[in-house]
Amino acid sequence: MPRPRKLFEPWAPPAAELPDVVAIKALSTGTATEDQQKRALHFILVSVCGVDDEPYCPRSDRDTAYALGKRRVGTYLRSLLAADIRKFKSDGQPSQQVT
Repeated sequence: MPRPRKLFEPWAPPAAELPDVVAIKALSTGTATEDQQKRALHFILVSVCGVDDEPYCPRSDRDTAYALGKRRVGTYLRSLLAADIRKFKSDGQPSQQVT
């Protein structure tokens, strides 16, 4: 018998494991190890922002809009990770808009 699918609720906070919380806290204080930095970023992008999730919610267009908003934050962060830093001026302002 197939397992029932969990209802997707985009506003519900994701389940965090202790290593996720430790990694986020270490990241916020500037003491995260390389592995903690990677774990924290993965948790933020995948679990919190849902960048790899399908944002469509057939029950409600408002739920879909909420999911798309979260996803947009994650895709913007991914675009910054992929950005060519040579396109930024030394004053910190981008010479081209990163989208």
